[in-house]
Amino acid sequence: MIQDSLGDSTDSQTAIGAIRVLVVDDHASMREVLTDMLRSYPGVEVIGEGANGREAILLAKQRQPDVILMDITMPKLDGIEATRQIKQAHPKIIVIGLSVHQGGPVELAMMEAGASVFINKEAAVDRLYETMMKLWHDQHLSSKG
Repeated sequence: MIQDSLGDSTDSQTAIGAIRVLVVDDHASMREVLTDMLRSYPGVEVIGEGANGREAILLAKQRQPDVILMDITMPKLDGIEATRQIKQAHPKIIVIGLSVHQGGPVELAMMEAGASVFINKEAAVDRLYETMMKLWHDQHLSSKG
């Protein structure tokens, strides 16, 4: 059932263009893993990378991504506050919170800041594409109605 709806979202998405994704994580190795994984997905374009929340805010303004993959624990400005500021300025950007932490207060804070979903980094390999496509598809269906 999920694959059917994902197939539909991929078809409608490719008719419009690639989903533009910004990757934000303070660890270069994690950004590289996420970027390589995203580039393997059909209909996804990585449009930039940031190493902290301040860079995320600047890149969101400059590049207008559809989706931001946002680490939570970062220097200079954490992902929670960066998400809050990005969602205030750009409410249509989908933010997916990523962390090694599972649930609890960190997840709650990220969701309250405006993230659409929270994914544990270890689960990202299995869940990221499906989750990203569903969120993108749902947002575009609701904006048409």
